Amino acid sequence: MHRHLLKSEKGVSLVEVLTTLVIIGIFSILILNYLVSGVSNFNKVNDKISLQDEANFVMQSFINHIYDATKVEVVEQNAGNSLIRVRNYEGEVTTLGFKNNKAVINGTPIHADKYKFLNGSVLKLTGEKSVAITIIIEEKARGQSLRLENSVSYLKAGGGEQDET
Repeated sequence: MHRHLLKSEKGVSLVEVLTTLVIIGIFSILILNYLVSGVSNFNKVNDKISLQDEANFVMQSFINHIYDATKVEVVEQNAGNSLIRVRNYEGEVTTLGFKNNKAVINGTPIHADKYKFLNGSVLKLTGEKSVAITIIIEEKARGQSLRLENSVSYLKAGGGEQDET
């Protein structure tokens, strides 16, 4: 009986082998396409999240300085540059804003080099005790951009009177 199985001349025809290879090839292409598009979508979403994180970091850094301010004054406001000076209740003076497409605090950029801040990114006094912040950030390599806006109120010294020093 064992000899009968070994001597059997039944086998797989060329048509069956080719059909199997074509079916495996089609499934492989579909699976590979799905994986490649998944990686591409992951990278796009990851880039958007990084852009949002960077904008949130800059916004929060500015808010932290403005919120504790007793005095805020405009230092420079022109195309591409928007700087304000804030004095906190301890008397510390900080200059912050946008200069030459960079977000800066005391002249030092506070963001990664792969991002730039477009014209229209401004810090603007909007009321007696309020600063409007508009951030337009762009990733240099891909050209993706994002706009954030916020308004922050700040403290006033001496029970409602601004510190004039």
